[in-house]
Amino acid sequence: MLSACTKNSLEEIKVVTEESPWINVEKPYPTGEIGLFPLHKNPIYKAVNEFSNLKDDDKVAIVSYQNKIKVYPYVYTNKYEIVNDSIGDYFYAVSYCPQTKSAINFNRIVQNDTLDLVASGYLYKDNMVPSDKDYKFFWSQMQMQGITKDADFLKLKTLNLIQTNWKTVVDFFPNAQVYYYKGEIATPKNNNNSIKLKTSAEISNADPVFSIIENFDESAKEKIVHSYAIKDFSNDITLQELILNSEKTLLIGSKKHYFFTTFIVPNELTFKLENNNFPPTLIDNEGTKWNAFGYAFEGPKKGQQLASAKSYVASWWAWKVFFTTIEIK
Repeated sequence: MLSACTKNSLEEIKVVTEESPWINVEKPYPTGEIGLFPLHKNPIYKAVNEFSNLKDDDKVAIVSYQNKIKVYPYVYTNKYEIVNDSIGDYFYAVSYCPQTKSAINFNRIVQNDTLDLVASGYLYKDNMVPSDKDYKFFWSQMQMQGITKDADFLKLKTLNLIQTNWKTVVDFFPNAQVYYYKGEIATPKNNNNSIKLKTSAEISNADPVFSIIENFDESAKEKIVHSYAIKDFSNDITLQELILNSEKTLLIGSKKHYFFTTFIVPNELTFKLENNNFPPTLIDNEGTKWNAFGYAFEGPKKGQQLASAKSYVASWWAWKVFFTTIEIK
């Protein structure tokens, strides 16, 4: 007695579907070309007084750790979009996206490994997509989260970065090291159409806006973006105390000096401005003095450095593209 079965009746039909590698993103998915930007390590520097080609209002990023200051003019970072660097054992990568006008400082130490980051060549919603040097992991720069499965697991952390202008560096930080490269300055093409598509009665789409992201590390809660238009800051240096993520957070800003930053307050401390001069000096209730980058240079906590909230400057249209709950301050 023989029995038989047919593929059509009893055999399971397997339908192979290609799974998208992207997570935490909406369509249209990131597009572009891998390899457009070379990996950039071991950057070189000049002194502030060696530059004659930078204008007063040219934007720059400042990274400071343990009272050392490094400056990254965007006219130079545009060529690579990500610069891998370090100050002692402080390993970081300065990323600047010319489209969204956003600068973020990523911590390169991930699970006891030191990553080398590169601008992948992909764009997601007109924002750069950082990657590791082997293009295995991809992140959204402005969202500061992985957009492929393994990258989401790695969870890049961020470090303090202050966006300011060249005049502020020349006038107040003349001993800083300034990043540059030899050769012609790269001018990025602006392919962004989002400015035309977004409208707002409160803030113009191209306006720079400093925002703080609340609930960033709490997946069960909705992210809330607290936005401050740069044009609405006082020219004088101001200090505001906010409660974000149940923590006291300091917001320091000056429109005149184009200087904006945040610091998370340790539980036992209270802060005030020592005076109204720039750059600001903070003094706490124990008598420790802290500089504009959150470094304690005098007093009981000398040598410590304050952490910053998830905060940075970007164009207003970009904030609206990436985040849904925004409170304009």
